[in-house]
Amino acid sequence: MAREGEHLLDSHLLVGPTGLRYRDEGPYDRDDRGALWARWGGRPTGRVRLADAHGLRQRRALRQLLCQGCKRPADRTGDGTLWLIEDDPGSWDDWPEQLLTMHPPTCMPCATIADRACPHLSDTGSVLLYVKDSEAAGIRGHLYTPTVGGPPTRTYTPFVDYRDPRLPFTLAVHQVVALSGCTIVRRTPPRVPAHAERTP
Repeated sequence: MAREGEHLLDSHLLVGPTGLRYRDEGPYDRDDRGALWARWGGRPTGRVRLADAHGLRQRRALRQLLCQGCKRPADRTGDGTLWLIEDDPGSWDDWPEQLLTMHPPTCMPCATIADRACPHLSDTGSVLLYVKDSEAAGIRGHLYTPTVGGPPTRTYTPFVDYRDPRLPFTLAVHQVVALSGCTIVRRTPPRVPAHAERTP
């Protein structure tokens, strides 16, 4: 997660006919699929911003299967690596197979804390599951569209597949992975706020 004092940078970003690049681009600005990644600035001081994942740390956690809470190795069994996701069944029969997520895996203590403290999971309910494989499927970020005679437009897009022709024009902010080999451990229903009115 990002902390107060950290922020995204888009300085030195150039938009050309073939895509995006940094004026001073270095070897660590792109991933192995060619996506250009947003740079972060500032210092990690202050409180954690739960709703704002730090792109570099998020990618590292997904690649090394580290818990998104404590940054230690996520829990693993013969069924795979532990994951905590929103209980939001998709429109396909074998959900959550091939579910796309930007959330790294978890350990059981951090999953318990998140289940109780995360407002989003409180609204959606949660699913705790083991995952055999998590494959980098694409990115989410800012799509830059060149215009004639003016500055490019910028649109936030939640998912761009690595095979998408828009990839060269998208500044990556978060990694998106596809989960497969899923074994559901438990489901936690949404929690009704104490002040909410209940129907008879």
